[in-house]
Amino acid sequence: MQLLTISRWVAAVPALATAVTAYGNFSHTCQDIELVKTDVRATCLDETAAILYTNELDLNLCVGLDQTTAQLKWELLGKFSLYCVNCALAWIPAPLLTCSCAPLAGGNANNATLNLDDGVGNSNGTLTCRTGQGFPVSKPKRST
Repeated sequence: MQLLTISRWVAAVPALATAVTAYGNFSHTCQDIELVKTDVRATCLDETAAILYTNELDLNLCVGLDQTTAQLKWELLGKFSLYCVNCALAWIPAPLLTCSCAPLAGGNANNATLNLDDGVGNSNGTLTCRTGQGFPVSKPKRST
């Protein structure tokens, strides 16, 4: 009986790994995506795909700057806005955060990009970050 239980659990592990690695791609279930200062704002479907919630997520909670390459990266409490200016969203083909960023060591600012679909997710209508932060700036508002 134990062997049967273990084999069922082992068979479930690949499916669980697939679900975990599929995190992100919020642009597939959200609309009206825009950047407002350091926040990504979007209207997202819930799990039933019946209700839309409008909310914002402060990207400072999950995006930082690699100090050696001056490139944006996913980082818990990264506070990218301390190093980056002139940020905007580009759509080639996914939502790309583009900024002019300079590391602490100084030097010239470099153009940096980060695909937001790689780290921002839609959790039942609420924007979340893959680095563990999932606190929207504003409470999700139900849209009709």
